[in-house]
Amino acid sequence: MRLMREHSQTIDKSLAKTLMTTLIKFDGSRIMHKHVIEMTNIASKLIMTIGNMFKNQGSHPIHYVSHQRNQEVGNKFVKKHDKGKMNIKD
Repeated sequence: MRLMREHSQTIDKSLAKTLMTTLIKFDGSRIMHKHVIEMTNIASKLIMTIGNMFKNQGSHPIHYVSHQRNQEVGNKFVKKHDKGKMNIKD
């Protein structure tokens, strides 16, 4: 039972990550109305996926989303801005 639960959580996390990366900016290749509807559908799937993922864990879904986003932004910032800088030791 525990193995099934862990496997299910892994799948949910993978799906949530895929949905978050699918949210794209409007590029003008289609009409705005279709773009908005598509993004609304993806957001709904993301909310349902994250809600199900945290239902058994007792954690709040918004913490996962904000934590994931902060990690991605933080990693990009470190890679871009810390090249060639010396580490400061306390």
